[in-house]
Parts: sequence; structure tokens; C-alpha cells
Amino acid sequence: MDETGPVTTLLQAVGRREPDAEARLLELVYRHLHRLAGSLLADESAACTVQATMLVHDAWLGLMGNSAAHASFADREHFFRAAARAMRNLLVDHARRRRAVRRGGEALRVTLADLPLAETQGDALRILELHEALEELQQRNPGLARLVELRYFAGLDLDTLAVTLGRSVATVKREWTYARAWLHERLDRGA
Repeated sequence: MDETGPVTTLLQAVGRREPDAEARLLELVYRHLHRLAGSLLADESAACTVQATMLVHDAWLGLMGNSAAHASFADREHFFRAAARAMRNLLVDHARRRRAVRRGGEALRVTLADLPLAETQGDALRILELHEALEELQQRNPGLARLVELRYFAGLDLDTLAVTLGRSVATVKREWTYARAWLHERLDRGA
């Protein structure tokens, strides 16, 4: 795990409540989070009201709005895992509201092709089905669930994941291949 990287260093500064540390952290991670939000929303219908900027801002407020929470980010992995969870929860909540309003209408749709740097195309998936599948994977294998969450919702590529998780790139590729196959099987079974 990268203990001395710029994100970790700024998270430590935020925890110490250093002046401007939070603003510098936002400047460092904003583009990455915005690109990720844009890719997560790429297949969303034109009628949807969620925009990438709004998703990033809402996730950021959730992460940094609670001073006790942001003071406790241990490192880069912890921060991006929390950011991934915040974006995931916002999208799931939005999908649930849309489905409730439309009474059975289509939920927010994403595709496996929207996975950042995904190697293959996949069938369209509903965000709620993906959420349920990730919850099941969390029960079966928390490490794989964390990897999928960081890859999908935090937008980390395989090399960055390897550094973040303290594993070899080969191990991360093998785990990603397995997790993706498991998700495909689970979502095909659930459809």
C-alpha cells in the first residue's frame, strides 16, 4: 500500500486539520472522480437528473461533511474505498427513487463496458442488480467485493489497484477476472 503518496499525505493533513488541506485534496482527486462519475452515468437516460458534477459533489460532501469520518481516513485505499461506496450509494438511492416514481419502470442502467478500462463488452445491467450482487459477493469474499468496488465505483485501473491493495498486478488481474466472471454469472442467473 502506498503509505507516502500525495493522497495519503493530504489525508493525514486533513486529519490534522491543516489549513487548505481539504481544498488541496479535492484539487488532487477531483478530475479522477469526475471522469469516473461521467463514465458511471454514460448509459443513463436523457430523462435522468443526475449529472457527473452533482454526483462528485454529493459524494465529496458525504465524505468530508462529517469531520469525524474524514479525520479517520488511514490512506489512499481507505479514501478511494469510501469514495466508491459514497458514489455507489448515491446511484443506488437515485435508482430506487426513479423506480419508485416510475412504479416498475426501468432503473438506472449501466453496462460492464462502463467499467473503467474494462477489457470486454457486456450486457446491460441494472445498478440495483449490481448492488445486490456486490452485497452477496461481500458476504462470500469481502476482498473481491472491495476490488470490484474500487475498480468500478472508484475507477482505479489494475496497476493502481495492485499498488493500492498491496498485491502484484498478476494477482489483481486474476482476482478481477474471477470477480467479473462471478458477477456475470450471478447477474445472468438473477435476470
